[in-house]
Amino acid sequence: MECIWSHILYDELKVVPEEMPVLHSDPPLNPKGDREKMTQIMFETFKIPAIYVARQPVLALYSSGRTTGVVVEVGEGNSHVLPIYEGYGIMSCIQKMDTSGTHISSYLSDLLKEKGHDLSHEKEVVQEMKEKVGYVAVDYSKELCKPPETIKTVYQLPDGHKITLGTERFKCTEALFCPSHVGKEGPGLAEVIHNTILMTDVDLRKDFQNNIIPVGGSTFFPGFIERTQKELSFLLNTSKPVSLNTAPER
Repeated sequence: MECIWSHILYDELKVVPEEMPVLHSDPPLNPKGDREKMTQIMFETFKIPAIYVARQPVLALYSSGRTTGVVVEVGEGNSHVLPIYEGYGIMSCIQKMDTSGTHISSYLSDLLKEKGHDLSHEKEVVQEMKEKVGYVAVDYSKELCKPPETIKTVYQLPDGHKITLGTERFKCTEALFCPSHVGKEGPGLAEVIHNTILMTDVDLRKDFQNNIIPVGGSTFFPGFIERTQKELSFLLNTSKPVSLNTAPER
């Protein structure tokens, strides 16, 4: 990591670390020892004058113009839900999810292999394919019943070959809402958010329910917001749609 930080500071940012305070965004479940080691290197090796370590979900919440809310991060390698009140993460209520972007990519690769397209060694290709043609089914059962021609699309691989994708486009993302599709036993995304809200103080739940902030690459799939809102509204037993931040810069 020291070499990476050196490259970032000197080669990319082209700054003098001794003259620049550092803001470090820290994963919410990062071990305290790792955080302390990072701080030590920053002070002793790069001679920075000051550092502020902030939890990534808190910064994501601030970027939405809020100080209170539930941050739902679905990244490539990690997924978690953290309620934040007035800028402070309620760590006793944080929930880690069993599925993330990596599982979606892996599942898509498996589905393609079943059709005779072995891309198991082309992870970057599968990831790009997932990002370009994948989507979330608002109603999974209904989506499966749609005429094949309405969901089929053709994707061109870097070598020029073309692959036709149908139900794979939304089957792969279903892993977020039904982890059992990828062999996981934990609850789906909406249920994790619901359980997290129920763990908080009853007087704060309305604020959390009305300020849910999805972040991370996997939250940008078409249909993600609508599916999450639909399932959360059902779990929370409310006729009013649950409010999710849909800002494109999230």
